[in-house]
Amino acid sequence: MTGFSSPRDDEADRIGKSAVIFLIVALALILAIGFFYLTRDSADRNGADSVLEAVESADNAAINVGEAARDTIDHLRRDN
Repeated sequence: MTGFSSPRDDEADRIGKSAVIFLIVALALILAIGFFYLTRDSADRNGADSVLEAVESADNAAINVGEAARDTIDHLRRDN
């Protein structure tokens, strides 16, 4: 009877192989998601920080120009 396998043995082998393949794919997917989450978080944070710094600089410049214009107008009103 060697060399012959029953349908139950073939089915068990197929289920076992499918389970192993499923676990490998699931593990790869979990690792990929974790990798992209970790790298995306730091890259987005660095990019967002750069954008926020540029916006704050432009905002501060606009505020300073507005204050200078207001001071100049006040000074001109006092002189006239």
